[in-house]
Amino acid sequence: MQALLLFLTAAVCCISAIDAGCCTESFVYCGKTLEHERTGKCNVPLIANALYKCVEKGDPVLQKQCDDHCKNNVNISILSLVAYGAENIIPALQVAAKDSNDVYAPFLHFHQTIHGRRKGGDYCESFTAAISQYLGKFYYTERSAKSYLLILPTGCSSAINYAADMAREWNVPIISSAGSGSELRDKQRYPSLVCILPSKTEEYAAAFLELLRWYNWRQIVFVCDEDKTTDQAACHNFPAVLWRQMDYYSVYEFTEDLQQADRRVAALVRARTRGRVIVILAHMDVVRLTLVAAYRMGMTTDKFVFITSLWYNSSNPILGLPHWYRNDSLDQDAKLAYQALLIITMPGLTKNDPLLDFIDAVNQRSLQQNITFDTSASNAKSAEETKIYAVYAYVTFRSAAQMINESLANGQDLSDGIGFAHRMYNRSFTWLEQAPFKVNDNGDRDGVYAVLAFDAHSQNMEEILRYDALNGWDELYQSPSGHVWIRNATVWSGTFDSCSLLDDQQQCGTDDDFILAEVLPSILLTVTAGIFVVHQCRKRHNWEWKTSQWNLSAIHLQPPCSKRKRSTQ
Repeated sequence: MQALLLFLTAAVCCISAIDAGCCTESFVYCGKTLEHERTGKCNVPLIANALYKCVEKGDPVLQKQCDDHCKNNVNISILSLVAYGAENIIPALQVAAKDSNDVYAPFLHFHQTIHGRRKGGDYCESFTAAISQYLGKFYYTERSAKSYLLILPTGCSSAINYAADMAREWNVPIISSAGSGSELRDKQRYPSLVCILPSKTEEYAAAFLELLRWYNWRQIVFVCDEDKTTDQAACHNFPAVLWRQMDYYSVYEFTEDLQQADRRVAALVRARTRGRVIVILAHMDVVRLTLVAAYRMGMTTDKFVFITSLWYNSSNPILGLPHWYRNDSLDQDAKLAYQALLIITMPGLTKNDPLLDFIDAVNQRSLQQNITFDTSASNAKSAEETKIYAVYAYVTFRSAAQMINESLANGQDLSDGIGFAHRMYNRSFTWLEQAPFKVNDNGDRDGVYAVLAFDAHSQNMEEILRYDALNGWDELYQSPSGHVWIRNATVWSGTFDSCSLLDDQQQCGTDDDFILAEVLPSILLTVTAGIFVVHQCRKRHNWEWKTSQWNLSAIHLQPPCSKRKRSTQ
């Protein structure tokens, strides 16, 4: 009740002050809850969601105070950094700048500079090498001294590291729409950084832990692919959440070259001796081949569970496609094998009119600017993935613009980048009518994560559970999609030999023969090394004993012979 009375009092005072007349460009902020368009004799278009107090002419002290706080026609310089996906991300940033200017003009004007190769593909490595030099040149020689600077990277963690280091020294806010490296969560090092893209390892690992609790699984086997393109952070963070609770969980982990068919079989044989809940962290194509081998070994019945993780519920060049279909000879077996698989990922985008309108606008701008994209190039990213990054870029720009408007409405200093970043902490945002997200108390995005499983009706991987980090629930709940996970106890009906287990059928023989062939060279090498070590030890021991002063041999115990003269007789 007191808050309502205070609000009404402020509104009456402000409106009466406006009605009394005021300078068209002289006013101070006194709140952010009342929306005006054009009010009173001033005929001033006030910023949306801000309550102003106009100061009458005639009082020099009040006039000076009003002029000092005048925020008319504030220029904001946005430096957007694009390391990949230019065909979608650059148009998305341009749409975001236009929409922000339409909302906040004429009091706020966003001038955007986009730095990056205007060509589809991933140029992260070369972009990182050049970013520090470009940032220094832009900050000291190219930017307008009369504007406030905000840096907006759209991807490439290594480049964001450089940018965030420099932003810290300049005390400039840096709001990142992508780049999910764990080092970016260190806000002691990067105090002016806010990450709008969620962490791909920490929160996913937390969702994984809740999944184990949901089904009460306690004995877990981790198999991580040796390939360097595998998400090594996930290979570390997923087991780490269980190592901290070793009194409850039994953990066994190892790495294997899952790119090789015979090694996949060896890994499965090794894993099934340690547990029935098997986590495979590898490219999804490799996960698929491993599951096919598991199906042919009878390991995809309801007595086994396989788990993997994927950043997004879409095709990704680093982690692959999250579904079983590839239009090849393994599709039928893969479809049956995937019934034993759970995938931890992020929910897909909610398709609605604002999102579809945004995608149309991005596509039109991309065509108009002739931003080329070769899907067969080695550095190509899938169109589906870059659309997600485009949405994040737009959402980040609009969220930053919203905070700039609110900071001005509260009379706060935009030149304090660290303070600006901290004002985004513990705030929720939503754009394009997507699921809301929250910037947590560490300046990182909290969101909603999904668990996918095979749905018999759709014959595809569908969302069955959700993990909500947004509201601090930190627990799983049934997905609103209504899909459920129904296990299939189908067992491989083929001959159980290595020709059927290996997808490329390069080796044949029984499972036992295969395992013996795998371990026999190691056994022989170990035995040979042992014999050599024993021999060397005995040889050294004998030498030391022979040369010891305590070694009294039989010859040393004989009395010396007396010399006798030869008889001349």
